[in-house]
Amino acid sequence: MKKTIITLVAGAALIAAATASGTPKQYGQVQKPFEVSAGAMYFLGDLNDLADFTFGFTAGVDYYMSQMGQGSSSFVGVRGWFGSKSGFEVTTYGAHYGVKFGLQQGQMNKSGDLYVKLAGGFYNTSFSPGNDKWGFGGFVGLGYDVYGQAGGTPFGMELGYQLGPSNSGVNNQGVYGVVTFRF
Repeated sequence: MKKTIITLVAGAALIAAATASGTPKQYGQVQKPFEVSAGAMYFLGDLNDLADFTFGFTAGVDYYMSQMGQGSSSFVGVRGWFGSKSGFEVTTYGAHYGVKFGLQQGQMNKSGDLYVKLAGGFYNTSFSPGNDKWGFGGFVGLGYDVYGQAGGTPFGMELGYQLGPSNSGVNNQGVYGVVTFRF
């Protein structure tokens, strides 16, 4: 777990360094700052091995606060993922801070943007029947934003890995696929 977190942080630092601009620029508010995501999750680790969980549902809302550089912006949000099997339920939800890094800098006449998204925050994992536990959680994703017509609502597709706090020695992690909508 510590190795995973260290790898995610190091990867984010490398991406930030690669996308940093040498010329100071003024960046303002993000157009269409709200992003809603919904999709499916495939549970990994203990939830899959011990509880035979396979698929679940994930959803979230992010608010993009400001642009940090060309193609990069910071956001805050909430996210949850849910699964149920044979009367046993797992629910994870929490709040996070994150950064979205565009990977296609300076290309003209493009129809979308490839990006990496990294977020971490305070999450709760709840087992029913059972107990709940608060702790670190977050996600890292690779996605593609597709632009609508002028003034239209952009949408995107994102694949990634998310983790929540372990509860009663059972880790809570999985891969996800979501569709996103900006407004």
